[in-house]
Amino acid sequence: VEPAGAAAVSKSLAAGSPVTLDRIETVADGLAAPFAAQITQDLIRAHVDDIVILSDDEIVQALRTILDRTKLLVEPAGAASVAALLSGKAGVEHGAQTVAILSGGNIDREKLIRLL
Repeated sequence: VEPAGAAAVSKSLAAGSPVTLDRIETVADGLAAPFAAQITQDLIRAHVDDIVILSDDEIVQALRTILDRTKLLVEPAGAASVAALLSGKAGVEHGAQTVAILSGGNIDREKLIRLL
């Protein structure tokens, strides 16, 4: 998964070589890499079927859903896997048994308040 405001991997794969982003705008700091190195692109081409691009709104909605339903606090990047599922962009059939990795509680309290 990649936030729309930091889609270095997708842009690099489309260009066929590493692309450095001029600007990064996303709530998902942990997914905000300004570039994807060639080795990263090579590994992704070899082992990844699809990249899901998420809006910040989708990521924040997933963060809220996780907090509301599970009482777990994750950082926005850690909610991205759930955002891909909730948005329907992950290509998983409704009712399929699926695992989503949740990670990181490293979120500033003020940022969390703004997002919620």
